[in-house]
Amino acid sequence: MRAGDEVLVGDWDGDGIDTLGVRRGNTLFLRNSHAGGTADVTFNYGRVGDEILIGDWDGNGTDTLGVRRGNTLFLRNSHAGGTADVTFNYGRVGDEILIGDWDGNGIDTVTVRRGSVFYVIDALVGGNADTEFAYGRVGDDAFAGDFDGDGADTFALRRGNQFFIKNSLSGGPADSTVVYGRASDRPLIGDWDGDGIDTPGVNRAG
Repeated sequence: MRAGDEVLVGDWDGDGIDTLGVRRGNTLFLRNSHAGGTADVTFNYGRVGDEILIGDWDGNGTDTLGVRRGNTLFLRNSHAGGTADVTFNYGRVGDEILIGDWDGNGIDTVTVRRGSVFYVIDALVGGNADTEFAYGRVGDDAFAGDFDGDGADTFALRRGNQFFIKNSLSGGPADSTVVYGRASDRPLIGDWDGDGIDTPGVNRAG
């Protein structure tokens, strides 16, 4: 990994364990183990200025890539360049986007966060949100994951080095709180050991 690379987290080979990848320009380098070395998969997708998205778009147990350009999403179901398999618009250009399996059906879809309000959609289509709720503060960092192992993703908010985890798609107090890393670290969320529960990791500049 080089300085300036964007760090990615996903289950690239469908073994139930999240590992790392990096994005350099519009080139993706994916590793299938928790080790350094040469990438197991390398390909180009999207444009340099696109926002990268990671999810299991077709429910086959393997995470692949997508990009967001404006409020349009271009999703691929394989580790290869080429034309998107799914394309749709959702949310506004300035919204923050989060990816997860909100209903536990094995397919990742989209949520946008606008201020402190989350707009959750359960299919890879545009239109109105299926679930809408407010959680946390505007300045919090938001992350998606399955934090209790029930098969459905929810949200955690990070404030400083403290994570406030909700196990339902609703507002209110956090269900659990975890302190990890430093406030200056870049957080990563993943299932690092294949137990079905997502936990925090951090990327710390050397």
